[in-house]
Amino acid sequence: MRKIKIQKQSFKTQLRFRIAKVLLFLNGVEVIDAEQINVLFSQIKSEDNTVIKKLQQGKLTLDIVVAVNCNYQYHFFDFKLIKTGNRALLKAAIRFEIPLSAKKISLMEWWIRQEIIVEV
Repeated sequence: MRKIKIQKQSFKTQLRFRIAKVLLFLNGVEVIDAEQINVLFSQIKSEDNTVIKKLQQGKLTLDIVVAVNCNYQYHFFDFKLIKTGNRALLKAAIRFEIPLSAKKISLMEWWIRQEIIVEV
């Protein structure tokens, strides 16, 4: 079994991520840690309409979506990209079973990245 290599983010990427989280907080968007992803997915699977509406409106997002978004923004922060990342997150929630493994999370991140690339 291969060891997972964790790459350190550059200072610029870390700064963009922190600024993005602050901007989201100031606009009333709740950012959920990746540790709570299984709880979020179980709420989506049980068709909790409040969670799904919050994701579609951009009032709730995962920090994975914010991190991927930070890689594709240059001089501005776009809430439209957060909404497209949330759409990919909903697709992943429908397809995957709970609990999520590292492989499924990386595939989910790939879907988010593809949705954002299409949007950009």
